[in-house]
Amino acid sequence: AENGTIIIRRVVKKNGKSTIFVQSVPFTLSALRELTGMLFDLHGQHEHQSLLSAENHRKLLDHYGGITPEVTAFSGLHNRLVKLREEYSALIAEQQERTRKVELLEYAIQEIGEAKLQVGEEQQLRSEQNLLANHEKLVHLIEDVYSATAESRGGALAGLRQARASLAEVVKIDSSMSQSSRQLENAFFELEDFVQNLGRYKGSIDFDPSRLEQIEERLDLIKRLEKKYGGSIEAVLAYREDSQKQLESIQGSDAKQKKLEGEISALEKELRAGAEKVTGLRKQASAGLQRKIVEELIQLGMPKVRFSVQIEDRTGAGGKVVFSSTGKDKVEFL
Repeated sequence: AENGTIIIRRVVKKNGKSTIFVQSVPFTLSALRELTGMLFDLHGQHEHQSLLSAENHRKLLDHYGGITPEVTAFSGLHNRLVKLREEYSALIAEQQERTRKVELLEYAIQEIGEAKLQVGEEQQLRSEQNLLANHEKLVHLIEDVYSATAESRGGALAGLRQARASLAEVVKIDSSMSQSSRQLENAFFELEDFVQNLGRYKGSIDFDPSRLEQIEERLDLIKRLEKKYGGSIEAVLAYREDSQKQLESIQGSDAKQKKLEGEISALEKELRAGAEKVTGLRKQASAGLQRKIVEELIQLGMPKVRFSVQIEDRTGAGGKVVFSSTGKDKVEFL
């Protein structure tokens, strides 16, 4: 209402069609009927409109008995229970999907875990694979380098040793060659260290066909896991971590389901107790209402009138009591 006023307007066009407005808002005819039913009641022969609705009987009784606050509180309980049941039904409906997802997550976590992947492992394996795959070529090349630099077999080190001795004699004759002599000394020692390291490396080169096979199998496993779970070892490990979190979340849903079951059970007990309380209050109020209405009707010239408030359990299939937001009672004036 605006300033205590509600304006209902109906525009009838020449073609017979009409439009309804309430406070300048378009309304349907059914909505208008609902609205006007709240604004006024029609009374005439066989037209006691509100008294024909059993739902209004319940409202009138609650109002007369002053138990509307109790009914409102019960309605809050009922709404909470409805929401919990809807939430529980959704969890149950998703149970099959959750079970399937749990199986997939557990398989992925186990498969990745059993592989025991290490960051940087793939690069190391490929490097070792390259060495083993080119073992024969590597041996020949190292042998060539060793032969060219070693002191034996006419290598560079033997030549440098001879040159070093000769240059030492030169320095005795001409001291200006001392700097050059030191440079040659350094070169000789550097090459000597190089040849020693090369000799150790040459001795460490070993070819193991079974090791090459192990590396190739390991690389195949890594490649397969990367294809399934990510483009790198880092991505595969991240997938496992995310799967673990998802699994924990789903397992949390199972705990939530049990929690909901407990909450629903407790709320159902509270609801039944609340419904019994409301029913008791209605029955108390009905006795006074019956007496007062009969007194009024007798004064209107109906001395033999009988009036009663019938309060029965609202039942559904199989005679089971059905609870609504107003309780479990079906109230009717007879």
